[in-house]
Amino acid sequence: MHISALMLPVNSEEWPDCTGWGPQRRWELGSSKTKTASGGQEEFLHANEKHLRQIFDQIPAVLWTTDRELRIISASGAALALANLGAEDLIGKPVQEFLGDPGERSPSVAAHLAALQGEQGTCEHNLAGRIFSLKIHPLRGLNGQISGVIGVAFDVTENKRALASVAKLAAIVESSQDAIISVTPSGYITSWNRAAEQMYGYSAQEVIGQHISITVPESRKNEPDLVLERLRRGETVKSYETVRQCKDGSLIDISMTLSPVKDAAGRVISVSAIAHDLSDRKQVEMELRKLSARLLKVQDEERRNMARELHDSVIQMLAAAVINLSMLMDAVGLLPEARKTLEDTLKITEDAVREIRTFTYLLHPPLLDAMGLNSALRWYVEGYSKRSGVHVELDLPENSERLPNEVELTLFRIVQEALTNIHRHSGGRSATISMQKRERNLVLIITDDGHGMDAQTLEKVKREGAVLGVGIAGMKQRLQQLGGRLEISSGRQGTSVTATLPIGS
Repeated sequence: MHISALMLPVNSEEWPDCTGWGPQRRWELGSSKTKTASGGQEEFLHANEKHLRQIFDQIPAVLWTTDRELRIISASGAALALANLGAEDLIGKPVQEFLGDPGERSPSVAAHLAALQGEQGTCEHNLAGRIFSLKIHPLRGLNGQISGVIGVAFDVTENKRALASVAKLAAIVESSQDAIISVTPSGYITSWNRAAEQMYGYSAQEVIGQHISITVPESRKNEPDLVLERLRRGETVKSYETVRQCKDGSLIDISMTLSPVKDAAGRVISVSAIAHDLSDRKQVEMELRKLSARLLKVQDEERRNMARELHDSVIQMLAAAVINLSMLMDAVGLLPEARKTLEDTLKITEDAVREIRTFTYLLHPPLLDAMGLNSALRWYVEGYSKRSGVHVELDLPENSERLPNEVELTLFRIVQEALTNIHRHSGGRSATISMQKRERNLVLIITDDGHGMDAQTLEKVKREGAVLGVGIAGMKQRLQQLGGRLEISSGRQGTSVTATLPIGS
């Protein structure tokens, strides 16, 4: 049989302390009509009271009662230990001493005074360096009269710290210049900061509860599902550059970092996305590409002009000098010493003509304009092999149609730069150049049998065009202007440079 009892104080008698609560007033069953108990009833009261006090001592709070003078008459609860207190430290002391707050106007003491007037109160109080939430109520006897105050204090320190941390994070999110968005693992928006409102043009009220696909242009509709699938597997997606659509239909370039948010069991419960607007950077990059294109064009024009000037003036003058020296050689009566000097001078002048002519061809090969890319490459490779000692095999398409001048010049410069790097850096003795059409692309591949580059150097070359000077960057820039791309691979067997250019049907 289950017996429920309410323990109430009886003011006429006190029990000796047998529980650690200090001197206690006598308690009786609230349902009893008499103030006396004997035999089994007395044993039941003691057992019930002991059981209740064991429960109270384990409650993660501090519980106390006072008399009308606000002297503490009982105290219990596991949270006493957090305040470095025991029940024996509090019994008989004014509640102000327990709270360390003697002022009547302080919220905690004022709440106790109000409870004596029948009011209930709640406040927060700092006790032994921790924050407690106090709930103060009147304590009534059997006759309904207020005999004191009953209070309970819950330690809310960690909650306060967590709330402060959340508030701080919320402030950071709201003040961020980047869009910070949270979505469910299936892609439905749960938070949307001020920067996201400014970036996309949607207010938080408009998008929360909507699927993130509302920001994705039609051409990329499959993108969210693919990315979310990776996130649901627990992957993090970093610096993901893509295009998104604003409320007004305009498109923006962004870089996104997406991270899965997991619960204690390791399940993905949310996704955090940080989006940075790349519009300014893309604009600067476009301006730089335009500037680079103009610089490359000016460079090519200056090379052409310089080659023409050297050919039309310096080479012609040197050629005339060769003719004159040859005529002097045929003159009679020359002393042997004079003839030897003339022979040396003639040879030096002929070598100068040959070197300057080669230099002008390197500046701007006349065969490129006159005969096309294939002829210019054959001429250049033949001279390169003689000068460098590197054997080069050419595999070019026969009877191919002429390409636009800008495309032919770009491919010629890439071969020129690649072969120069082979001679200067690779240590290789042979190279291969092949050019072929693949669907709507023209693919140029230059390989060598040199010692190659280590992974760190290769990555640096790809990223910065470093080590090999400005040539790699120049090749990339020329190809990018035409919608192409440059790929470099390297290992112990040598290095391969692949240039791919779209040429249409």
